[in-house]
Amino acid sequence: MAAEPLREIPDEISVTEARKILGELAEAAENGRVIHLTKRGQRIAKIMPEHSQADVDEAFMQSADWIIDRYSDMFDRMAEL
Repeated sequence: MAAEPLREIPDEISVTEARKILGELAEAAENGRVIHLTKRGQRIAKIMPEHSQADVDEAFMQSADWIIDRYSDMFDRMAEL
C-alpha cells in the first residue's frame, strides 16, 4: 500500500479547517513553520514553534519602529549638527 502524500500546509487557515488537521499543523510548527489561524477572514492567532525566529525578528522591528517614531525629531536635530 502506497504512503499517503504529505498535505500542503498553508500559511493561513481557518479555525474550522485547522481543527481537522491539528496534528499536521503542530508538526509543521515543530519544523519551524508559523501558521496563522483565521476567523471570518481575520487573523486571530498563530500556531508556531515554541521559540520562533520570525516572531523574535518581528518584535525587534516593532521595537525599532517605535524608537524611530518616538525619537525622530531628536535624530533629525542630531543630523543637522
